[in-house]
Amino acid sequence: MSIEMPGSAIRIFAITLAAATCGAATAPLRDISAILRLSPEILDGHPSVQVKATVTSYWPEEYFMTVQDRGRAIFVEIYPDLGRQWIPLEPGDIVEIRGTAGRGAYAPLLIPQMVVKVA
Repeated sequence: MSIEMPGSAIRIFAITLAAATCGAATAPLRDISAILRLSPEILDGHPSVQVKATVTSYWPEEYFMTVQDRGRAIFVEIYPDLGRQWIPLEPGDIVEIRGTAGRGAYAPLLIPQMVVKVA
């Protein structure tokens, strides 16, 4: 089976693919839905993220929390060295997370470099 694409469609596809794979380092991903759709290969490159979301669970002693935005949730890994610097959070708090995305055991996760409580 073959699919024919006009020349301009192929160029647009190539530009879009390049932007998705190379541009991730310069423009942080801001949408949890988009992060959850990333392929394992792109996640291995640890694309940059900047997400504003609501805390749905927070377990600093287990080194993780979950956040949700627009009905989609994602795990946030808290490394022990970051855990000491974290402010207390509760479900319902709104946070901005800056860091990278990576592979989790079952789904993508966020690896924060900074977490700011917004509200």
